Amino acid sequence: MTIRTSEASDRTAIDAIHLSAFGQAQGREIVALVHALEADDSAEPRLSLVAQNEAGLVGHVLFTRATVESDAQRVDAQILAPLAVHAAHQGRGNGGALVRTGLAHLAQTGGGLVFVLGDPGYYSRFGFRAAAPLGLNAPYPLTAEYLQGWMVQELRPGLLGSVHGVVQCAHALDDPRHWCE
Repeated sequence: MTIRTSEASDRTAIDAIHLSAFGQAQGREIVALVHALEADDSAEPRLSLVAQNEAGLVGHVLFTRATVESDAQRVDAQILAPLAVHAAHQGRGNGGALVRTGLAHLAQTGGGLVFVLGDPGYYSRFGFRAAAPLGLNAPYPLTAEYLQGWMVQELRPGLLGSVHGVVQCAHALDDPRHWCE
């Protein structure tokens, strides 16, 4: 398997990955979100990675710009959303490879924090932990059901515990319907 930066020519295959992973109804919403984030200047810098094997493209992850502002301090961050692996290729480490590669790239390029709203059992494997108890709140209030899934990872030591506030995300992601999983 190879992990690489996505290209414009990958769009159809990326759409198919999300449709397969999320099903037709939710998949169409995710595809629309990916397209909106790709066209959204406020999502820059963004990192879009694909997993490729002998079958073609089998996974996709997107990291987009976010910030946390507190007490005259502004910390650059990223939001991991969405992550998808084609249904026929799940459970083989493709998603994990995409997440690890993305986090490593962001750490090398000076990233501060990375946020995700997802399954705590899955994302904790990569060093994510609950963000709300650390004073880092999602762009919209989360129900108790989803609060555990709002997670953060520190890429630059010393940020967690020193910065608190509401995460500001790209315009395309700044919609309450994206924050109820």
